[in-house]
Order: sequence, then structure tokens, then C-alpha cells
Amino acid sequence: MDVFNPETRKYVWNVCKKNYYDYGINAFWLDNSEPDYGVYDFDHYRYIEGPALSCSNIYPQLYSRVFYDKKKKPTA
Repeated sequence: MDVFNPETRKYVWNVCKKNYYDYGINAFWLDNSEPDYGVYDFDHYRYIEGPALSCSNIYPQLYSRVFYDKKKKPTA
């Protein structure tokens, strides 16, 4: 999942909102917020931001930010 892509972040929130948040579930367990690689050859993974080798460390923050930003302002 490319959390660097704004459309991906929007999609993830919309799915979680529809299936959880709209039913009153407002706590999300985000401890698995690192990218999942089937093969650990980081030279071959690319995000909209660039190669995984240069940007993967920010991945957990962006993933968590999807939920933080939308819960802070749920109408956006």
C-alpha cells in the first residue's frame, strides 16, 4: 500500500470510516504500520515518493497520520 499517495490515504480512511468509524468504533490499532514486503529486496519497491530505500522510514508516520488527521477533522 502506497501511503505516500494521497489517493491511497483517502481510500484507506474511507474504507475504515464506512466499516468502523460510522458505527461508533473510533479506536484503531495501528501497530502494524510498516510496509509489508513479500521479498526483502528493497531496491525493487517504489512508492509515489520514490524508492523504498530512500523513503520507507517515514511510512509508519504517514500511515498513522491517515487516522489522526481524519479523526481530528472527520468531515474532510
